[in-house]
Amino acid sequence: MVVQKARWGLKGLQDADCELVEQPVPARHRGAMAELTSGYEIAVMADETLNGPEDAMEITNAGAADVFAAKLGQSGGAEAGL
Repeated sequence: MVVQKARWGLKGLQDADCELVEQPVPARHRGAMAELTSGYEIAVMADETLNGPEDAMEITNAGAADVFAAKLGQSGGAEAGL
């Protein structure tokens, strides 16, 4: 159901010449993110699913996003990794 609604939404946005959509499905649905990323010309941005460099690598390897919304707070703050 979630993927079906996202497909409909991405199709409409793509037809309206939108270039980017942010996190079209819940964060836990990375397989759906990959399906949507590969199935449409509109770029898919990972947001809530991205919580640090490990997630970025997993998302990249799965082809589950075209771009990232990198937020310092989501990734552990300025002190993370020090």
